[in-house]
Amino acid sequence: EEDAAFEKSQNDAAVAEADEASRREEETRKQEEMKRLAEKAALEEKRRKEVELHQQAVAARQERELREAMEAQAAKDADRAFVDSIKKGPDGVREQLSNLRDGTASDPKAYSVAIGSLHTIFSQITAHPEESKFRRIRRDHPKFDEDIGRHP
Repeated sequence: EEDAAFEKSQNDAAVAEADEASRREEETRKQEEMKRLAEKAALEEKRRKEVELHQQAVAARQERELREAMEAQAAKDADRAFVDSIKKGPDGVREQLSNLRDGTASDPKAYSVAIGSLHTIFSQITAHPEESKFRRIRRDHPKFDEDIGRHP
């Protein structure tokens, strides 16, 4: 009987130990599964944030491109309006020469330089009417601004 009781207690201890080992394995498996799920969730969150950031960058780029296009169009429209506001033909030339003369009345040398530059421009246009580069004057060109454009 003692042997049976001893054997039963050893058996019970072995079963309890096996149960404890099984419980620990199950707990470890659950922890690993939770860790894997947390890592998966973190990876999905990272991907979602990357996609969101990419979408924001694309939207910002499109907005910037649209704004730049609108600004370029506004500048082009303003330039066209300015050009359209200037009188054309001989009457326009007379008016602008009169404005130049009045604007440089206190500086005869500036008037002379401006007239000389205008003469050069008109000479090039009449000598080479087929050349579009001579018919187009860039108002922002430093030499034009220095000689002619700075005068009212």
